[in-house]
Amino acid sequence: MNFEILEDRDRALAAPCPEPPLGCSAVAGQPCTRPDGEGGRVELERFAAHEARLRAAGVRHAPIDSRELRRAE
Repeated sequence: MNFEILEDRDRALAAPCPEPPLGCSAVAGQPCTRPDGEGGRVELERFAAHEARLRAAGVRHAPIDSRELRRAE
C-alpha cells in the first residue's frame, strides 16, 4: 500500500462509514471492511476506505484523466 493511501486511510478514520450500499457501517476509528465470501468481513486492502467515507472525511484528489473530469461536471 502506498503512502498516499495510508494517509487517506488515517483521515477517513475520523468519520464513520455510511450504511450499505455506500459503505460498511464502520464507526469512526475503525477501518472499512468488505465481505470475505465466507460470512465474515476483512479490511479493505486496495483502497483507503469506501468512497462515501472518504468524501465525508474531506479527502479530495485531482481527477486522474479527462474522463473523470467529464463525470464530475
